[in-house]
This record gives sequence, structure tokens and C-alpha cells, in this order.
Amino acid sequence: MTETYADYQFEKLLSDASGESGIGIGCLTKKDLEVFQEVIKSQYIKVLSKYDKASANPDLAIDKYHETQIAKSGAHNEIWTLNNRHICKELVTKLTSTSFFSALSEQLDWSRILDAINLGYPGIDFRICRPKPYLDGAPLHCDSWFYHPLNKFSAPTTDFKIKRVKVWFSLHNDKNTGFRYVKGSHKEKYDVSYEERDGLMKGNLDEKKYKLKINNLIGECGTFIIFNDDLLHGGFSTEKNTRTSIEFTLLVKSDE
Repeated sequence: MTETYADYQFEKLLSDASGESGIGIGCLTKKDLEVFQEVIKSQYIKVLSKYDKASANPDLAIDKYHETQIAKSGAHNEIWTLNNRHICKELVTKLTSTSFFSALSEQLDWSRILDAINLGYPGIDFRICRPKPYLDGAPLHCDSWFYHPLNKFSAPTTDFKIKRVKVWFSLHNDKNTGFRYVKGSHKEKYDVSYEERDGLMKGNLDEKKYKLKINNLIGECGTFIIFNDDLLHGGFSTEKNTRTSIEFTLLVKSDE
């Protein structure tokens, strides 16, 4: 666990995301991790209370969610749609008031959290993934695939070039964060087919077609990564507890 962000040099993490590996790794401060976890818990309780008040018990640790009746039922997939995983405006304000976002703002010349679907405030989402035998992890994909013309995602207009990078935080996890990725894949080309799922055009990759060396991200709670928009990545099921994460797309100035 880090104490401050003075040594992180967000420009260096962005450079790593553009470099050979395609990913830069850091960790939240203990204080910020607590705030991030509080935000996740608040959103989690808010959503669950609409469906099953027993499962929304605030005294139940979020990493034990998989033990609830609703998590064991088919309602899990119906509840945790993207719309329910958007963090509400009030909680986004709480998140962006942390030292992490202050440091990000101070160290970068220009940055903005993307609001691709016109929420009217920064678009930050969370995920809740049950452990094995459940298979809640996303398949390997690149975030750039979501910017299919039919998805009609919006972006701000600037008088300089900008680029997208993804920022992802592991908030509840065991040793494994549940994040997997292929180093250097942002520099490669893959055959992608598209289909409509959950109201969006999403890309599909035939993993068996390529000899991919997949890395599992190991790290403590609070581990965060900044990674390339074209990096192949996805999720995997961990062994013991429910894991949670927060993610958003960050817009930064591009030198390219």
C-alpha cells in the first residue's frame, strides 16, 4: 500500500501504457482505497435493495456477496447490467474528490474522464464478480472495439489531439485481482467479428486462433492499472471471494 502519489509520476504510467507492455501499474493509498470501497458498497446496496432487501444487508461484507441467495440465482445477471453498474453522480463526486484524482489532475497537463453515453457527468463503472465455479469474467477484448460506429459513443471536441486510456482499480480481491492481459498486444492486429449484445455492438475474438501468452495480474486490494485502449485484456474467476473493481476511460493529450 502506498502512502502518497508523489512517486507515481502519472506521465510514466501513461508512457508504460504506450510502451512495449501496454500497461502501467500502481496502488491506491490506504485512505483512498477505503473511500473507493465505501463508494462501491453504497452503489451495491442501492442497486440490490431494489431487488432483494435480504441480500442488500449492509452488515454483509461485499466480498461475501456470492453467499447470498440472489447471487446463487439467475437474477444475478439480470441485476448487474451496465445501467446498474454506472456509479451515480453523487458517488462519482465523492470518488473524484480523493487524493488519487487530485494527483492525476496536478500531474497531467490535461485529462478528462470520458462520458461516452452522455450521462451528464464522468462515466465510472464498477464490476462485481463471483468466484469459481461462476464465470463472471469478461472474455479477452480491446476497449477500442467498443467504439464501433453503431454504438455512437460521444467524445469532447478539443483543439488538440487526444487519446483514450483505460484506468482500472481492484478493490476487493485475494492475491489474484481477476484481471488478465496479453503484454504487447496493443501493437498487434487481430481478426474481430462483431455482434449486438446488451444493446451494444461488441467485438469477438477467437482466442484459439492465436498463440496468446496471457498474464494474470497479481496484486493487493487497491492495485490500479493504466492500460492501452488496444490492449487485449479480460477477466477470470478467482478461487475464494467475490471481487470488485472500478473502471473508467481517461482522455489525455496525444503526442502522436
